[in-house]
Amino acid sequence: MTTYAPVNETTKYSEDVLFTAAEKAAEDIGLRPVSGEGSTTFDTREKEVATSSIPRLSYKFSFHVETTGGVLVITANCSKNSTTNESTFGDCGDDRPERVVDLQAALMKHTLERAKTEQARSPDFAGFGEAEHEADAGKASSKDDDKASSGKGATADDKKKADDDKTDSKDSADKGASKDKGSAAKDKAKPSSKKK
Repeated sequence: MTTYAPVNETTKYSEDVLFTAAEKAAEDIGLRPVSGEGSTTFDTREKEVATSSIPRLSYKFSFHVETTGGVLVITANCSKNSTTNESTFGDCGDDRPERVVDLQAALMKHTLERAKTEQARSPDFAGFGEAEHEADAGKASSKDDDKASSGKGATADDKKKADDDKTDSKDSADKGASKDKGSAAKDKAKPSSKKK
């Protein structure tokens, strides 16, 4: 048994990001998260580890993780049985088995590493829904004015007229090509007027 201190670390991450990171980190190290009381807490499924077969000694442990307000709190719940009563489990006290202390440290480490990547992936909606700055709006309207003055902003009538002109030129080109084919066919049909 080693001395134990619960984790209580203030972080710069939001409670949602920290909660997601802690849940995924718990799964990564082999712990199964079970839903907790609120949206920012969860417990892990209790595990039992045997320390001796005769007498049958073991301990059970689980973790309680809380991320309220961006503060990561991890506490290890531990109970063990004794040689006098193998079926009754009592609190481990201030000490915890070394494996539990190591798992708690690994859970904290993986959670903080994952929170860093989760924070980078999650969008920041802090300025969502606010009006654009007046300077940005002025730039947009000046760009529209430049388009109109340079002729890039053609109206629907101008586009329709251009399309009609293209259609007319295609039709006249097709007629000219058919006339050429027709005159070649007439030349072949004329009998030759050669005299012998």
